[in-house]
Amino acid sequence: MEHLAGVFAVSVGGVAIMDNYLHLLVRLEPQRASEGSDEEVARRWGKLFPPRGLKAEVLEVSDAWVEEWLKHPEWISKAKERLQILGWFMKSLKKPLARMVNREEKTRGAFFEAWFKSIAILDEEALLATCAYFDLNPVAAGVVD
Repeated sequence: MEHLAGVFAVSVGGVAIMDNYLHLLVRLEPQRASEGSDEEVARRWGKLFPPRGLKAEVLEVSDAWVEEWLKHPEWISKAKERLQILGWFMKSLKKPLARMVNREEKTRGAFFEAWFKSIAILDEEALLATCAYFDLNPVAAGVVD
């Protein structure tokens, strides 16, 4: 999650990880995405979806790879936009987790019940209530005393 927050234009303020779901408190920071140079956007995208070789092995995000993508301003624009979208952040978090669990459990198919649900927190009172909910969630679920 720390890696993803460093790539996307979000900051993570809270996390509650339960047996079968998770809660995240994130702040969208679109100015962070728009301030970055095109080269920075390409490198950040390469951290998310690194280039692959002929045998699907992960390759280094080289200067040559970045230079090639810089020739495509429409792609840079789309990548910059996606680095600000909560849905892309959640996809980049949940998909690798689902694949890892499916591999470990030797199973296939959806791991998470739903894609994700987001609720805007618009004031300090809502923020405090959300943080308390995160902290007390394991107690309410009977996971801890």
